[in-house]
Amino acid sequence: MNVRPVAISIAIGWAAAVAACGTAEPSQGTGPGTGGHAGTSTAGLGGGGAGAGGSMGGGAGAMSSGSGGDTGGGASGGAVGGSGGSAGASTPDAAAMPDGDAGSDARETDGASSVRSAGCAKPATDPPGQFVFNKTVMVSGVARKYSLRLPAGYDPNKAYRTIFSLHGCGAHNDQLIDIQTATGFDAIIIAPEQVSGNCFDDQSSMSKDLPVFDALVQWAEDNLCVDRSRIFSIGFSSGSWMTNILGCQRANVLRAKANVSGGFTGALDPLKDCHGNVAGIFLHDKDDTQNVIAGGMHARDILLQENGCAMTTTPYTDVPANTAGLCVQYDGCKAGYPVVWCQTSGINHDPQQTRSPNLFWEFLSKL
Repeated sequence: MNVRPVAISIAIGWAAAVAACGTAEPSQGTGPGTGGHAGTSTAGLGGGGAGAGGSMGGGAGAMSSGSGGDTGGGASGGAVGGSGGSAGASTPDAAAMPDGDAGSDARETDGASSVRSAGCAKPATDPPGQFVFNKTVMVSGVARKYSLRLPAGYDPNKAYRTIFSLHGCGAHNDQLIDIQTATGFDAIIIAPEQVSGNCFDDQSSMSKDLPVFDALVQWAEDNLCVDRSRIFSIGFSSGSWMTNILGCQRANVLRAKANVSGGFTGALDPLKDCHGNVAGIFLHDKDDTQNVIAGGMHARDILLQENGCAMTTTPYTDVPANTAGLCVQYDGCKAGYPVVWCQTSGINHDPQQTRSPNLFWEFLSKL
């Protein structure tokens, strides 16, 4: 694993007033997970930024098809199957994300709330119900790798929730949260790899991984039936730090985020850099020695302020049995943008695969 030191500063004012919530986890975890990441940054709590509507413009990228099966994640450690196929034909590179909609993108509504993408009614790009690895999308002339999983029984005429799943440091498919194992799971999963090094570029105000996200959103909307109003990001460790960047700088694309461990980089100023509201659920172990819990609390506190939440909480009970009593939901948040905090103990730095998939899917599937 690659653990990089990050300076810790003490958040003051409103953030310090928000108390840590949740009760201790009675059972022991499976031990420290792999893919550790830097500690926390707690600089600068900010207020809500101005929301900007729409999704990004820019063209789709090239992709390669690969064969494969599902991946196990973190502590559960399933086998990673499949090999990459040959690269497909490329289309223009993704551009930097503008504030408005892509002009050619269909925004037909599906029922009362879904926003259908231009890719609806197109045939599936890959076999459903399994991960396909070593696919590529072109970003500034460079092929960037990602994995794709279409839901079992994928229907090209149904607009699906789409989840960007981000891995921890030093690992790729084996450090993804296994959300596809959740009861009733029915969503598209896109899992990009980091641009360089062992971690996502998650301590920067201009992350090198942002253009990859933009390109993959554009490709998915052009080629798959995506519900554009329900695009999410989830992540563990470095993937959680990067998810918090997306939840700030791509809040006009994401509907919600879900985090295990992680933190919020001090390179971003929420007052200037965040672009709207997202719902959020956080799962952090108080004994995490690689991403200490103060960093997760800081990320939570930023979202609380962004969403206009109060400092009071009520028990959050829409959880799997092994998470009962561990979560609270903050009161008074902007309608449709809840914030949930779940705290465990004795597990250390781990994606908590026996807990996080069902916990996160229950939250995301109701948005």
